[in-house]
Amino acid sequence: MLKKLIKSMLIFLVTFTIAVPFAFAQESSLPNLEQLTQQIQLLRTEISRIKEATSEAREIAVNSRLEAEKFKEETLYRLGLWRSRLGEGMMMSISAQDAAKRAEKLAKTANEQVNLVLKRIGETEKWIDTLCAQLTEESQLRTKRQSDVESLKMDVSLAKEMAATAKAQVDEAVKKLDRRIDTLSGNVEALKTEVFLAKEMAATAKAEVDEAREEIRGLAGEVRKNRELFLSKIEKTLEEMKKREEKFKSEKMELKAPPGAFVYRVKKGDSLWRISGYPDIYNDPAQWKKIFEANKDRITDPNLIYPGQKLLIPQG
Repeated sequence: MLKKLIKSMLIFLVTFTIAVPFAFAQESSLPNLEQLTQQIQLLRTEISRIKEATSEAREIAVNSRLEAEKFKEETLYRLGLWRSRLGEGMMMSISAQDAAKRAEKLAKTANEQVNLVLKRIGETEKWIDTLCAQLTEESQLRTKRQSDVESLKMDVSLAKEMAATAKAQVDEAVKKLDRRIDTLSGNVEALKTEVFLAKEMAATAKAEVDEAREEIRGLAGEVRKNRELFLSKIEKTLEEMKKREEKFKSEKMELKAPPGAFVYRVKKGDSLWRISGYPDIYNDPAQWKKIFEANKDRITDPNLIYPGQKLLIPQG
């Protein structure tokens, strides 16, 4: 009976010794939390069985001691009757004591193995707690990163809207600047035209004055020959100068349209060709020559007109 129990206990210990290293060998891979929990449950089941076997071994050891003592007492009691079997009884007693010691040793070893397994289970549970904490922290970080990404997307969208608004403002400012430049360019062109006309009129007036002076000088040379002729020519020259002066003044006076015509004030960008093409004038750019012929005393070059200038427009 004792041998069978010890043999059963040894089988449990061998099974436990093989199962525990195998379970901890799988610890490094850690496939997932559910498998770890199952392995721990299996280990706890094996520990319970080992504890039961240990208790049985202890009980067997105690019973063995009691039987050994009892056997010893019976042996001593029956010493006289069993002298011939004394050696055999002593051997059985020693064997029983040895078996009890081995059972105690096995129980102690099993105890140590149980404590070691419990320690490893505690370490595994700590590792699982650490892993769970890491997973929780990682989940929180993932949530925070997602929030940061959404915030960044909002910032980018706002920046795009601000950039679009700024671009629209810049485009509007550029358009205003272009219009202002066009206006100034037109004013400059008009001013250039007026300056050119003023220079042309001044040159014409100077040429006429020089011509008059030459005539006066010529007349002064003839004074001695014919005083009356001299005076007549002087009067004629003065009359011509007066007419020319009146002509220059008339150009600055208000232009009055004769019957069958009307006055048109030149605008920026106008030309005889464009004016002739207006619907309320001739609606035909090719009739610009009519305007030129009616204003020859004001236009020396059909390509030179300036804003503000007044032109006679004959009715078509």
